[in-house]
Amino acid sequence: MSNQSGTSFRTLLSLPASMPTPTDTALLIIDAQNEYAHGKLAIFEVEESRRVIGEVVGKWRSARSKAGKEEGEGEKGESGVVVHICHETPEGAPVFTPGTELASEFEEIRAEGWGEEVIWKPKPCAFSDTTLDAYLKERKINKILLVGYMAHVCISATSRIGAEMGYEVSIVSDGIGDRDIPGAKAAALVETVLAELGDVSATIVKSTDL
Repeated sequence: MSNQSGTSFRTLLSLPASMPTPTDTALLIIDAQNEYAHGKLAIFEVEESRRVIGEVVGKWRSARSKAGKEEGEGEKGESGVVVHICHETPEGAPVFTPGTELASEFEEIRAEGWGEEVIWKPKPCAFSDTTLDAYLKERKINKILLVGYMAHVCISATSRIGAEMGYEVSIVSDGIGDRDIPGAKAAALVETVLAELGDVSATIVKSTDL
């Protein structure tokens, strides 16, 4: 058996790390909905990742407000762009049930009053059958930062497809989460997903680095 170097695929391809900032990167909040707080798909230790998501959203909103003031409350490029991606299921579905609070975003980060884009997605990838790509291209944004749930489904799918589409993808490691699934505990699952995505499709950052 040959020895493994541990060198990432991104390094071998000389792909530079992305440096996400509110001035040039859109923050995508993936499925931060009440289903993951106390529904059938409740996330392991959701309070911690939920807190981090709120803090990162606050940083992006603060940057947008500051940019607006510096420009006399006018438009300044697209600083502090926040996009709310929410998962949509059919009527009567047992998860994210439409018309119930399980489908609603966490109260502290909702878009109401902030003028932020809300996009409902029918599939794991935020780009599949949605207006997200068009929304970002219209604003000439090619860098995206992901927070939310679940690591092994929607975060993974959005990261991989986003990278294939040419976006610079970053993921906030302490701003995502997962649940125990058959064959894997949540914490180990998140660690593995981050290792996989960091090897190829994304730059992994911590919230304290933003």
